[in-house]
Amino acid sequence: MRPSIRQLVRAQSIPTSVSASNPFDKYKREKKQDVRAPDVKKDKKLTQLIAAWKKFRLEEDGKIWYPTTFNKIRELLKGINYSTRDVEKFSVAIAEFQQDEDLDYDFGILRGYGHEGLVRYMFATKAGAFLSVLINNCPDSDFVIHTSHLDPKPDYLCSENTKNVTIIGDVGNWFADSAKGGLLIIEGNAAGWVGRGIQEGVTVILKGNASSGAGTGIWGGKLIVEGNALGLIGCEMGKGSILIKGNGGNAVGLHMKGGEVHIEGEYESLGETIYGGKIYHRAKLIYPKVDKQK
Repeated sequence: MRPSIRQLVRAQSIPTSVSASNPFDKYKREKKQDVRAPDVKKDKKLTQLIAAWKKFRLEEDGKIWYPTTFNKIRELLKGINYSTRDVEKFSVAIAEFQQDEDLDYDFGILRGYGHEGLVRYMFATKAGAFLSVLINNCPDSDFVIHTSHLDPKPDYLCSENTKNVTIIGDVGNWFADSAKGGLLIIEGNAAGWVGRGIQEGVTVILKGNASSGAGTGIWGGKLIVEGNALGLIGCEMGKGSILIKGNGGNAVGLHMKGGEVHIEGEYESLGETIYGGKIYHRAKLIYPKVDKQK
């Protein structure tokens, strides 16, 4: 029996929100930045944003549901007039909530993560969702988010994004999930499924390495990985382009329907089933194969 996509992903990527280990240990380490925590008591806007954060709860199963979860955050932010600088300071200030133990949820199968794993999962998920809405709801267009001081890294960061964002540090799973616009630059590494479902008008530039599933299901836009990427690059993509400047893994283009994937380094294998699109290795077309007899 052939492994499913879910099984392939599980074999290659452990969510950073659950595991404290770093999947990029053999690659370039994240640059540690000197991040000075802001004085919350003297900052009215930051105090308001943190108050909203403390009221925010995920759905009852401990997960994010579009658009319900994001609408809840928008309601909490009503009446708070904040700037891009306030968002940047908030990304620094939330480090104090990394060990919060609000686990009063019906986690179901997620309880298999164990207590420490659930604490990490909750922070990563809440942080990514809250920051995503903070960015999109702000009238400013350009943002800087700090993650080098956070452990775990935010999951779902820049989901449904429409702004220009630079991330100083690594990101967790599902970065730029279903992003609709903007230039997104990551000055670090990305965990699983970076750029999943990005649309036309989105450019994601990852300066470091990507875990499994880079560019899964993208429907337009550009994903550029300047380092290496693990397996399932461009899985189920329909449009757009992916450029891997380093090495790729296995099952490149699995269930791909359209768009282009370019790999400049080595790769292990193509996906067993590919429906369309084009895949290039060092500028040479390797899918579909060219019939030399024509």
